[in-house]
Amino acid sequence: KGENNGDPDHISGNIDTLTAQINSLSEQIRSDRMNPDLFLNRSKLYFSSGNFDEALADAKVAVRLDSARPDLNYNLAGIYFSQRKVKLAGDALEKCVRQDQKYIDAWLKLAEIYMLVGNHEKASEYLKKALEIDPNRPLAFYMLGILFKETGDTLRSIASFQKAVEYNPGYFDA
Repeated sequence: KGENNGDPDHISGNIDTLTAQINSLSEQIRSDRMNPDLFLNRSKLYFSSGNFDEALADAKVAVRLDSARPDLNYNLAGIYFSQRKVKLAGDALEKCVRQDQKYIDAWLKLAEIYMLVGNHEKASEYLKKALEIDPNRPLAFYMLGILFKETGDTLRSIASFQKAVEYNPGYFDA
């Protein structure tokens, strides 16, 4: 078993555990201020604990340290999105997909943003890109179902929802 290094995928949700992990990462950052992964992980922990300002600050530092990494821009976009800063989230996601054309989660989040602002054409374009990357992605079909429903295309909406359920029965309520 390796050292945890504050990896947010290992957090239990317990506030004492989160605080200990944040403190551990803060110690590591004091000795390695140029490591974007440390800032990324602490950003995720701050986010999990509801400290959004600190999460955003660390996410920005991580991107500043390595602006070529799409995962860092994706994390930054998620924080912006949660704060309803849709334009900034979209900008970070656009940068993410320019850095990695196959970053499917970024394409899906971009589609979601464009659906929210009512730009169905752009949302459809991004969902098609996501399906080019992974033609079996249930979330993309589910989102297409919503998009078709919003635009009044009932038959395509039903077909998309059925496809989502086919790939993941968890979408059964669609």
